[in-house]
Amino acid sequence: MNYIIEKSTNIVLFYNSSKKQLSGNDAWALFNSDLHQVVFSLDYNPPVGEVFKAPISNGVAQEFTKKTVYSKGNHLGYRELLSWEDLIDETNETTDIPLADEPYQKHVQGQGWQVDLVKKKESLSAKANQICSHKIVSGFTSNALGSIHSYDSDRDDQLNLIGSVSQGTDVYYMCKNSDDVAEYRPHTAEQIKQVLADGAQRKLFLLQRANTLKTSIANATTNTQLKAININGGWE
Repeated sequence: MNYIIEKSTNIVLFYNSSKKQLSGNDAWALFNSDLHQVVFSLDYNPPVGEVFKAPISNGVAQEFTKKTVYSKGNHLGYRELLSWEDLIDETNETTDIPLADEPYQKHVQGQGWQVDLVKKKESLSAKANQICSHKIVSGFTSNALGSIHSYDSDRDDQLNLIGSVSQGTDVYYMCKNSDDVAEYRPHTAEQIKQVLADGAQRKLFLLQRANTLKTSIANATTNTQLKAININGGWE
């Protein structure tokens, strides 16, 4: 169709449904070249009274190219602009492509997507605490019986061990040998005391490791420094 638009406002005043490109008064009897412009458009068809949004080249409306816009508040949120009628919300959306493989990022006006160091630090610190807590209740080893044996260490196990030591006598206590055979084995008062000490030492080591990691995370000022922190290593 041929659209007659007002030059000063780009508002559609009239349209001629001819499928051939027309010009001047052939398109509209009231055409005035000082005030009006004829635009030929097949795919973009705004109604009379609306602004003609498509760019114009040599009297022809340019074909729309699909665009993806992203939510500035959530890099995972996006939508497709499919026509000239679909407009980007400049306040809340951007055409800037988010960073790849980076879950913590934010959009900064004029700079695009940047790593959100605050949220990334919070996540890494939380993960350090999670790893520490998991390992504290995942058991420990002791050489109190003269060879390495493994002991459980969930909350109840820790209380049971403290209770056994408090008796001050020989006890039978559950542990696993190197063949992973679990059974109640005799422990002297000194041996069970040593088991408790080894468990406490293991717990202290894990807490110190978590604290070291969190200090490094807090002191990091760049994403490169955060990436260099091996949060999964150094726990053994």
